[in-house]
Amino acid sequence: MKLSQSLVLSCCILLTACSTIKTTRNDGCGSDVSSCTGLTYFLPLKRVLLTATRTPLDLQMLTKELQAANTERSNLVATITSLQGGIKEKEAILEQFSQDASIKNSIVVSKVSLQLAVKKEQNLAVNMEKMRQEIAAAMSGKNCADKISLRLLPAEPDQSYRYTAKIRHWIVRSEDLSISTNVRGLLNTDTETASLPAPSAIVAMTRAITSSECQAFKHEQVFNPTVTAAPQLPKPFDPFVLGIDAVEEKGSEASRGDRELLAGTDHFNGLLYRRSLPYLFTLAHCVKQPCEAEQAAVVMLPNDGPVGIVPFNASAFVKTYHDVEFQDGVLTRWGTDRPAELTEIIKIPIELLNALLSAPATFISSFRATP
Repeated sequence: MKLSQSLVLSCCILLTACSTIKTTRNDGCGSDVSSCTGLTYFLPLKRVLLTATRTPLDLQMLTKELQAANTERSNLVATITSLQGGIKEKEAILEQFSQDASIKNSIVVSKVSLQLAVKKEQNLAVNMEKMRQEIAAAMSGKNCADKISLRLLPAEPDQSYRYTAKIRHWIVRSEDLSISTNVRGLLNTDTETASLPAPSAIVAMTRAITSSECQAFKHEQVFNPTVTAAPQLPKPFDPFVLGIDAVEEKGSEASRGDRELLAGTDHFNGLLYRRSLPYLFTLAHCVKQPCEAEQAAVVMLPNDGPVGIVPFNASAFVKTYHDVEFQDGVLTRWGTDRPAELTEIIKIPIELLNALLSAPATFISSFRATP
């Protein structure tokens, strides 16, 4: 009997000590639709927006715009001061009426308004400084301003493949686990706002020039810097030189494609994620040689490979806590809290353990009984 109980116990541990989440690449579904039923997600990619503009410098117009911006900024500063004072007054009232929900909500609304006003004032101050520079250039005889900027767009789903995650539950184990995606189909554990985040600046450069053909011109291009070289700029912007390079050691496998590493199977034990690796962006304005970069920035981007796999292993008779965080399909945190299986089994009352194991053991022994 003891041998049979040990055999059953060992089988239970082995059968349940496996991954809780199974991911299927949808190419592997075939005709079995049920194998691709679950949470569908994509791996992330990020693109860069290149913007090149040529703007005529009109001294009179720039002066008027600067005056209008200065007036707007003064109003914003007054608004910020008023909001700060109002928040202090409401917080003082809240100390006397701590349970008043309307005061709490009013403070939250005022703080949000304050943050928006501060951000708008900061952006306006930056634009005003650019206007002053353009006015100085126009006063020195320049009639054109050429500007090149690179901005990182929000993460988007790589539609080369889609994946489906399915949670497998076993009656003899307990887990604390949840997975979710954002509206773009990327694994995400944070609450996403209704609107997409604004593109973030990487590098930018403005040069004032004198040209006999100064007409307003704008060129925009979106590209994936992890798979394509730096794009060529249109002819009016020939002096600008853009460079993009992966930051990696010689012989590194960081840029190997995920399709190569994941070839041969469409089923994975866990969730797939795309790691972020550094890329160097440089920008220069070259009138004479040699040319050196004047603007540079290192940006972390989810690249084409290798893809990582987060396992979600669990065992029988213990409760497993999975502490995993994703942001736009990129793994930012991973941890697992799982007690030792044998330690937890010892905690089970001996009567319950005997009741649990006696039935299967008796069933196995019945096959040995003589008819």
